[in-house]
Amino acid sequence: MKVQLELDVFSGRPNPSWDLDEATGRRLVELLDKATSAPSSAEQPPPLGFRGFVVVVSDGSEVRRFRVFGGTVVVDGRAFPDPDRSIEKLVRASLPQTIREEFSDLL
Repeated sequence: MKVQLELDVFSGRPNPSWDLDEATGRRLVELLDKATSAPSSAEQPPPLGFRGFVVVVSDGSEVRRFRVFGGTVVVDGRAFPDPDRSIEKLVRASLPQTIREEFSDLL
């Protein structure tokens, strides 16, 4: 399984991205699966500016995409709450130092 993260901040040019190590990737996928298992709704991220983080999970046969923003997880157009922001906290903790420094004003 491969888990790649992207800081969704640009339009018209590539966003910064990074890969997670296996243990952190598995933990993140567990949290995402738990958050998106119950029907719910929450607010969608804004259409412009900092739009959170995109999580791409690929396991060889399937690719799943999630968006994490402001206590919300969006998958397949449906928004689910991340009330304690555990998913967002894990994603932010994984930010490489160079990206953290360059975009500190947005984060």
